[in-house]
Amino acid sequence: MEAIELLKSSLIKYSLISDLISEKDVEKWVEKLNGFKDINNEYVYKVNFNILTSLIAQNQIINSDINPAFNLLNYLEDSLKIFPELKKSNEFKRNIKSLDDFSFFSFLSELSLARHLKCNGFEVRFNKNYERLKNGKSKPKNVDIEAIDRTGRTTYFEVYSPFKKAQEEGFLDIQSIGDSFEKKIEEKQYDKFDGLLPEQLNGKIILAINFIYDEEFSVLMTALTKNHFRRFENIIHKEIDGLLFFFHDIAKNENAQFYSWYFKNKLE
Repeated sequence: MEAIELLKSSLIKYSLISDLISEKDVEKWVEKLNGFKDINNEYVYKVNFNILTSLIAQNQIINSDINPAFNLLNYLEDSLKIFPELKKSNEFKRNIKSLDDFSFFSFLSELSLARHLKCNGFEVRFNKNYERLKNGKSKPKNVDIEAIDRTGRTTYFEVYSPFKKAQEEGFLDIQSIGDSFEKKIEEKQYDKFDGLLPEQLNGKIILAINFIYDEEFSVLMTALTKNHFRRFENIIHKEIDGLLFFFHDIAKNENAQFYSWYFKNKLE
């Protein structure tokens, strides 16, 4: 079957990605693909890119400049060169091989911020464990990135990449879009950090939001100034120190752009 041959061919090209994928993974993927009569139209072109569809699609468009799968895989391969320790992380392997809708893009957003921090002199570690109190019980969680600067100060980053397709017709309701995005940020903060136990994360805590994949909000932001982000200052959760807004469309091979930081005093 052509798609399966394309998959195996891509694995040869990307040696570091290939090291993460076992024969059992390939067998499971082949079994999944065999369930489709038309793999491309029923699966590859129908879902958001994941590691499997990217490996198949990167061989199907000759011009790599307009091939999102090519750009995604190159970014992942380069990231594994920058952070070779990820190859030893079972959690990383699970995340990167997940075929769940949009999880591949979410994890690449984490790598985007990690690479930015690394380039700016931070020591970067992944998946710092901590505990929070929920319903009277201690529950384990982890934060995506632990970044240590040259002075030894630590900042923790949870990376959030909300996804929403823009409506196909009609006018954008600016107030409604802003309210919806604000609610997503509030819910994410609550889910990750509400009830954070003392001394679990000894440093600043930042929720970093890659908003490029929320199409309505991204369109809105192209028409407004950076000051529009100030509406979010009032929803920073008591347990965290601030928000970082950035956008990075890795599929288009664009550079990450970091918009605004907003901080609050945890003692207020």
